[in-house]
Amino acid sequence: MSYQYITQYNSPNFGYPAGTRGQNRPEKIVIHHWGGDESTFDGTISWLMNPASEVSAHFVAEAGRVACLVNWNDAAWHAGEREMNLRSLGMECHPRCSADDRATVAELVAMLWRTYGKLPLVGHRDVVSTGCPGRWYDRLEELTAMAEVLYAGEPERPAIDVDGVWGRETTLAAQDKLGLAARDGRLSHQYRGNLDACIPRTSINDNGWDFVEEISAVGSDTVRAIQRLAVVEEDGILGPATIRGMQGFLAIPVNGILDQTTVAAWQRWLNEE
Repeated sequence: MSYQYITQYNSPNFGYPAGTRGQNRPEKIVIHHWGGDESTFDGTISWLMNPASEVSAHFVAEAGRVACLVNWNDAAWHAGEREMNLRSLGMECHPRCSADDRATVAELVAMLWRTYGKLPLVGHRDVVSTGCPGRWYDRLEELTAMAEVLYAGEPERPAIDVDGVWGRETTLAAQDKLGLAARDGRLSHQYRGNLDACIPRTSINDNGWDFVEEISAVGSDTVRAIQRLAVVEEDGILGPATIRGMQGFLAIPVNGILDQTTVAAWQRWLNEE
């Protein structure tokens, strides 16, 4: 991946009724542009994160960076039409549509294709009457062709470093090995109270970990898959019971602490054929 993938955001604007998880069954990728050339990446994120806006998108993208605002399997409010929101992924792209912008978006499309198959690209104007996605509309065929080249040339994912530090690459490897549909390299809705208590900061890289202040009923689908493997309660929160289950599965000393020894053992297991 040649762009920065940012996972720290969680827009509240998704689902029917609002906040309902797991409704999205993507059949298309809807391309948008944000406002005019004077608008910014950060400003667009701020607007799509605002409950008062009543809009969102799965991704905000420009040259070299992509922010994920809504989980892939949730219905973002981007297309202006409920049924399309329930069966599409929405990308807000920089309106200048530069060559570098197109390269980043094409790489993002190719990544999504590896999870969902070759979803067709459509412009927002194909869904409702609008001028969106501006300059991007005449580039959709080119964008598809660029994504095809990247999709065909994707090498097999290499083994991850066994360094005892759990970051985005470790989560991606887990999502691949556990066969999860959404492979975004993030552990969402994890309880901040577990930091230091059972998740030492020296054992994780913040890139890919999303913490919340209170225990969430949402949790992470990736953690739930780990919990199934470890045969513990599936609540989506990586806490002491889950860590003990992982340690038992890995046949290492059980202490309920995600120390670097535990993370390294987990990384070795992920590298096994």
